[in-house]
Amino acid sequence: MMFEFIKKQNSIQLPYEALDKLNTASETELRVLIYASAAASKSGSFDENDIQMLSNLELTDVIIALQFWRGAGVICKTNSSEKLSLPETKKDDTPLIKNDIPHYSGEEINALFESNGELRLLIDECQKLAGKMFNPHEINKIISLYDYLGLSAEYILNVFSYCKNKNKTTVPYVEKTAFNLYDEGVDTDEKLREYLIYRERFDSAVGNIRRIFGIGSRSFTKKEEAFIQKWTEVWKMDMSMIEYAYELTVNATEKASLPYANKILEGWHNSGFTTVEQAREAGFEYKKNQKTADTVTSFDSDEFFEAALKRSYDNIGKKSEG
Repeated sequence: MMFEFIKKQNSIQLPYEALDKLNTASETELRVLIYASAAASKSGSFDENDIQMLSNLELTDVIIALQFWRGAGVICKTNSSEKLSLPETKKDDTPLIKNDIPHYSGEEINALFESNGELRLLIDECQKLAGKMFNPHEINKIISLYDYLGLSAEYILNVFSYCKNKNKTTVPYVEKTAFNLYDEGVDTDEKLREYLIYRERFDSAVGNIRRIFGIGSRSFTKKEEAFIQKWTEVWKMDMSMIEYAYELTVNATEKASLPYANKILEGWHNSGFTTVEQAREAGFEYKKNQKTADTVTSFDSDEFFEAALKRSYDNIGKKSEG
């Protein structure tokens, strides 16, 4: 039986490249893709706020989902600094921010300081966070974030503070972090605040999961990070649920396996379980049903053999009479 879409004036299109990611995308990422397609069908491009208004999702969740689709080559940035669009064909991995940062001479820096008191204060505050005086090369990098990328002083200071909390206070590291965030669409003060709230929550979850699974200080793989993000950000799993999934994983496999724990948590999520008590009760019910099934199977087996034995005796009796 053949089918076709009912063609309406207001319809959406999804890029063919998205098909490869449908099986790995989360529910939120799939919803964002559909709403992005709806927004793009009207104006050709869209931004995070367009999708947030259509979907009622948290802005942080929208930003994270858009990062997933950008990484998959399904959406890309437009020439506008605010809008994203769906590409007609898959893009290559060429960085969106070119390595053409301007170099400011000493005279240009002094002129910028004289014309913009905020910029001088920004450099002073960054030096306090770094615990050192910057050389001209480092000052150039901070100015480029402010003047070239157009980031606010508050934005740059928040990025510097975020890096310092990770014990990373070198200017090149801060610059790279700011460029990466900008390239990912986190290019306003509001988006950065949302992102930093998410990162603080996610980093805390990562620390707890390291402790639970005994992983230590090694870096998580991208697949493992995807598991953690799904458990904590998409499914909103309580840490006690994750700890219980770990116990069941070790009992079943004798090792700490995030993929195995993911299967357990996925089953609980699909069943609508939100507490350890619900998961334990479901486990007890399952074992109870298994014992009942085993008893029935054993009973049926006994009946079968008894019936077979009776038939054998009957046959022997008939032969003796003959």
